[in-house]
Amino acid sequence: IAQWYERELSGIKQIILPEEMEYAHHIYHLYSIRAQRRDDLLKFLEQNGVEAGTHYPIPVHMQETYKHLGKKRGDFPEAEKAAAEQISLPIYPGLKESDVKYVAEQVKKFYK
Repeated sequence: IAQWYERELSGIKQIILPEEMEYAHHIYHLYSIRAQRRDDLLKFLEQNGVEAGTHYPIPVHMQETYKHLGKKRGDFPEAEKAAAEQISLPIYPGLKESDVKYVAEQVKKFYK
């Protein structure tokens, strides 16, 4: 399923797809991408019948559990940017290739 997404979504400049290293294999319990204008994209997908969401909206260094470490906003700008751009697209064992194509079509339509 992840390979279908990669094939359908590659080339869209406003998103960053997950990367898989040669020495590791991703299990893809989530298919998370980074997307410019994330909140607008989420709203657009919802309006077009695609259930997408955010799973990591708060970077680790800003979570309550790690407050005692004394880190603040701006200490890890790339983590903060990633958290603001992260979106999870639908992925589950029964997802059909036609469903992935529909999701990809909606993402492409949004960024046109």
